[in-house]
Amino acid sequence: MKKILHSAALAAVVCLSGAATALAAAIPADTVHEPKRLWRMVMETYYGPYDKALKCWVARLGEDRVCMRPHRLDQVTVRGRNTLFLVIGGSRIGDDGELQQSHADSGRLGLVVLAETGRNLDLVARNDLKSPFGTFGALPAEDAFAVREIGPNETYGWVAEDGWMGQGVVITYNRIFAPVGDKVVQVGDLPSHYDNSGNCEEGKVIGSDTPCTDYSGELLFDSAASASRFYPIILKVTGSREGVVIDRAFTTEFDPGTFSYRKIEGLPEEFANGI
Repeated sequence: MKKILHSAALAAVVCLSGAATALAAAIPADTVHEPKRLWRMVMETYYGPYDKALKCWVARLGEDRVCMRPHRLDQVTVRGRNTLFLVIGGSRIGDDGELQQSHADSGRLGLVVLAETGRNLDLVARNDLKSPFGTFGALPAEDAFAVREIGPNETYGWVAEDGWMGQGVVITYNRIFAPVGDKVVQVGDLPSHYDNSGNCEEGKVIGSDTPCTDYSGELLFDSAASASRFYPIILKVTGSREGVVIDRAFTTEFDPGTFSYRKIEGLPEEFANGI
């Protein structure tokens, strides 16, 4: 297994895009040894100047104005080159100049992949730099992002956990981002956890005799299986649903026709249908 280096205070799993600024200034390769300098140059290259009042890098991207900050950085050697997977997070700025951070507001996600080429770090790919992700106008914690080997020929991407909590219920999903040419695209969306513990007392749903539900799915890439684009996925679901123990493995494969992993049949109800 290849070693992935993670710099604290940042997070990632990506595959990239073609919207990068065509005239962006070159980022020197030696900045990999100076994280603060690296991040400053990355943020200025893709978002613009730092706003001292908002304490973030502010950019107008299409119709959105966003306030973004470094979130996580991972480094992995891909085909002999040191490759940087950068996760950037923040919030949308409203017409009133305030950050949009209510329960109804998603955070904003930027994914950038750079590779050392001679003296510079060259852009491999990126997303649109402002995709909706997370809740309350922010990304989840940096450890919700992981760089994984998701396909043959040293294909790496992000597995990023997103979710929702409310009315006593928690449900989370793993979003899989993969490099396709110079773009980052989402190729999978698989459930990872469900529980209704917020509606429970002494192991029972409040006001009933129904046992509480709490189960999770571990996502594994089957690197031993043959695959042309992305590895098959094994989802190992364990826990209990209304008192019935769950311990079962499900599988899904990447469908080139839909450019996404196929829907898994037979999952527990909440995983299958959401909330």
